[in-house]
Parts: sequence; C-alpha cells; structure tokens
Amino acid sequence: TERARTRLRRLHALVWQPLAPALAGCTRVIVVPHAQLGALPFAALEDESACLAERHELAVAPSARSALRGLLRQPAPPARALVLGESTRLPHAAQEARAVADLFGTEAHIGKEATIATLRAAAGDADVIHLACHAQFRTDTPVFSALHLHDGVLPAEAIEALHLPGAVVVLSGCETALSD
Repeated sequence: TERARTRLRRLHALVWQPLAPALAGCTRVIVVPHAQLGALPFAALEDESACLAERHELAVAPSARSALRGLLRQPAPPARALVLGESTRLPHAAQEARAVADLFGTEAHIGKEATIATLRAAAGDADVIHLACHAQFRTDTPVFSALHLHDGVLPAEAIEALHLPGAVVVLSGCETALSD
C-alpha cells in the first residue's frame, strides 16, 4: 500500500502539480487524457495532504469533442436507474452501489442480487446502468474481456448483445478504463 501511495504522490508531482495553481479555485474538472495517461487513476493521485477526489469533482472524457458534447447537452434527469454491486472480488462495490442507488432514489441489487439475469431483465428499461463489480480486460483478445457478477462471468460478446436504447452505462471495476 505504501509503495502504491508513494507512486501516486510521484505521479501527482509530475502530472498534476504543474496544473494545480491554475485549477486552485475549480471545484469541477474534466480531464481529457492523452494516450497512456488514459490509464492513470487521476482521482487517486495525492499530495501529502489529500487525493484529487477529495479536492475536485473529476470527470474523465475520452476526447475534447465528447467533453464539449456533454457540456453543451441539456441534462435530463434519468427516470430509471439499474444499479448492481458485487463485492466478492471488489470489496467496496456494495457500498458504492448503495450510494449510487440513493442518488437515483432506487434500490441497489447487491451480492446475490447482482446477477447476469438481473442485468438482462432490467437493462432495457434503464436510463442509467451502474455496474460496480470486478472486471477483466484482455489485451491479447479484447473480445474475451468480461464483467464478473455474482452468478458468473459476462463476456464482452454478451454485453454487446444487451439491448440498451439510450442508456448511460457506468463501469466501476478493475480494468474497466483500459483499452488496447
């Protein structure tokens, strides 16, 4: 843990500290990382007193175009949210799922309820889908990437087959921000 924190502090000094004076008064920050910086856990970067997530509301966008599109779009409050949290391999997923479900005024499907069947049954009716679970990205063959829910593994191919008309999907898990 201490080695990881030391590296996060070092990354903070290299990447964020030069920007800190310009962002000192900003509450919300959109980060558009370039190339390998996309794998950097910006929210976890820390100096000696706090991590970035404690100072800023951070959003990471894949491109400036998508960030601008999101900023210019008039937000509509989501009517239906589907929230799953599976903590077998990701210890804080259930706690996260409860917090997200509370934000949307809905119930979280946690533990034994965080199943592939639940996802398939309710995904088509949801405006927002939040999945807090272990995930695995396969750089050798991305199609073998998968989400791990309580009742098994949901491979990328099965995820692509889900009918999600207009839903915003949030993947909160190990290796969900990686790409080949």
